[in-house]
Amino acid sequence: MIPTPSKTLLAIDNRRCDPRHALRYPVLLPDCDAMTRNISGSGAYFETDRQKVVMNQPISFALVLPAGPPDPGAQRYAWSEGRVVDGRVVRIDTGETGQVGVCVAF
Repeated sequence: MIPTPSKTLLAIDNRRCDPRHALRYPVLLPDCDAMTRNISGSGAYFETDRQKVVMNQPISFALVLPAGPPDPGAQRYAWSEGRVVDGRVVRIDTGETGQVGVCVAF
């Protein structure tokens, strides 16, 4: 009989408590701008040109969300003011294009 991993083991291995949603929203940092790649209830992953990101460092940024559902006739979203989010940097990825991927846990 081949053992099958339990849901608990899979959850621990996956390290995600909440489902991720592929949402692209502007992120405002003190010294640069960024764009989310995905967001969950417990964190976010964004890409930026900022090179000075440190693991386990507290980080605050403004996440700019749509003001409401998109109007079918509108060419763009109407954006609300940025909502300040506090978190901790838990992963940093460096891409070939010079972009830095930053995973933040809330």
